[in-house]
Amino acid sequence: MENTEFISLLEKYRQGRCSPEEVRLLESWYLAEGRKKGPVIEEQELAQVKQQLWEAISARQGKQGARKMDTRPYAYFKLGAVAALLLVFAAGFYVYKTNGNRPDYLKNADLVVPGGNRAVLTLSNGKKVILDQRGNGELAKNQGIEILKLSDGQLLYKVSTSGQKKSEDASLLYNTIETPMGGQYQVILADGTKVWLNAGSSLKYPLAFAGTLRKVELKGEGYFEVAKDKKRPFQVKTEHQLVEVLGTHFNVNAYPDEEEARTTLVEGSVKVSSGQDPEHYSALLKPGQECKLGKGKLLVQQADVEEALAWKNGYFVFDDVDLKTALRKIGRWYNVEVGYDGNFDRIVLDGSVSKFKDINQVLDVLHLTTQLNFTLNGRRIMVSN
Repeated sequence: MENTEFISLLEKYRQGRCSPEEVRLLESWYLAEGRKKGPVIEEQELAQVKQQLWEAISARQGKQGARKMDTRPYAYFKLGAVAALLLVFAAGFYVYKTNGNRPDYLKNADLVVPGGNRAVLTLSNGKKVILDQRGNGELAKNQGIEILKLSDGQLLYKVSTSGQKKSEDASLLYNTIETPMGGQYQVILADGTKVWLNAGSSLKYPLAFAGTLRKVELKGEGYFEVAKDKKRPFQVKTEHQLVEVLGTHFNVNAYPDEEEARTTLVEGSVKVSSGQDPEHYSALLKPGQECKLGKGKLLVQQADVEEALAWKNGYFVFDDVDLKTALRKIGRWYNVEVGYDGNFDRIVLDGSVSKFKDINQVLDVLHLTTQLNFTLNGRRIMVSN
């Protein structure tokens, strides 16, 4: 895409005249080429682009009856996904053009890279396998169960004919897969259930399932596509809750540093109950619903499924999410700590950005949309006015 075409599309967006095809063109072009080499935008043009975007955002807020900026101590910026993406364009091209002359809050950004397919597998005998340091193929074999590393960050448990006969013994042997901060991985269990693990998470499971129950233990966040088996329910146990299913697709967010455990149902049905008081705190979810459990309360409500599954699909999506919650997600993925110089409890974000972007682009989007400073020092981000 030539520079003049890019500016022309920005102008059309400012005027609200971009077709869905043109929006997709901008997005697909950036994902394919923009991260490699963007058209050079002069600093003056950058300022004009930013002003155009702010005008477009403000105009859309007015049409949608959004809250005005002076209704709270800190400005409330409601960014649509395309607006946020275009702001990334502007920020990314500016960094590309200046070639290192970045704002102070971005000068150490090259030290931090996006997360990737990284995990450690602990076998039943205690042996640890660093998966991102091993080639594809068989990693181990036990009780007729082959453990295979596949491409694209996948771990497969394959049951041989002899393994089917030994499933009772294999069900007593547990493996644990752990993703570090900045890691993710997918596991295909012996029954065919698929589990995606987010950063800073772990899953404990038997080599094979036997008996009338399939049960795993989760810390952190995981998305499950459970293989259907009406005779053997599937349970996901977290620190404070139990999720019971037969065959379904759902996401569980149960990080210890979050105030609530959140279960989002995509397909099928699940029962969520408190691990401490299941008789008084339990709920049956329908597709499109989520359950929040914490602080002695259980709440069932309609879910933003796109936001709940964004991490699995390669994005950060923030739908009226407070700044600190958003930065916890970013911190886990980029493996950075976050500190605050001030009170930012009332700042809310709404928008999306690819989680595979350089952290400098993510921080610049946050700076542009909140007018706060995000100073990166080593692996620590400090937020200030």
